[in-house]
Amino acid sequence: QAVEQYQQNWVMELPSEKELGRKYRFSKDFTRKMEQLVKMEKRPLYHMFNTVGKRVAVILTTFLVAAAALCMSVEAIRTPIVKFFVETFEKYSIVTTTGEDPDEAKTRIETEYELGELPEGYELVQREADEQVVVKEYRNEGNSLLRIYQNPAKGNVVMDTESAEMEEVKVSGNPGSYSEKEGTAMLVWMQEGYSFQLTAEGISKEELIRLAETVRPVEE
Repeated sequence: QAVEQYQQNWVMELPSEKELGRKYRFSKDFTRKMEQLVKMEKRPLYHMFNTVGKRVAVILTTFLVAAAALCMSVEAIRTPIVKFFVETFEKYSIVTTTGEDPDEAKTRIETEYELGELPEGYELVQREADEQVVVKEYRNEGNSLLRIYQNPAKGNVVMDTESAEMEEVKVSGNPGSYSEKEGTAMLVWMQEGYSFQLTAEGISKEELIRLAETVRPVEE
């Protein structure tokens, strides 16, 4: 509770998106990469932020919250825990992952992961990767979507949860959050120092969790 209250207070004190936009300027290369990711997000669960600037503001907010949590002296943050902090607002939710050992949470992607199994008929159609995110998109003949994200665990995931159903789940014993909206499902969980997000169309919750449990390091 102490951690949750501290985090809520920090979110309230953080500068607005407009203030962040005026204060920070980003390189053309950084903006280009962000635009590429934005173009990939055309489904309801990620339509909360419809401009590059807004997404950048969310990333800055994530870093500020993470830095504050690391500097805390509250006993709850020093005690190893496994928990998702879910802050629900009017049209979106912020999911913050905290690992069993906060010091083991990754700050960059050191090992790339992949789905160990794919539903029948799906194949890889697009891949984007750098030190902060790996995105892989799969499609079948009917153009149904299956997409997996991998991010360092020290950060937040922003989900469009307006009129969506959310519930806590387990993925291979790890804490997770499942959300469904307008036929698109999203599963978010933390594993081995990374945060994973699996998005799919036309796949049941049980099947999505089963697929998530096949995630493994890419063999070189």
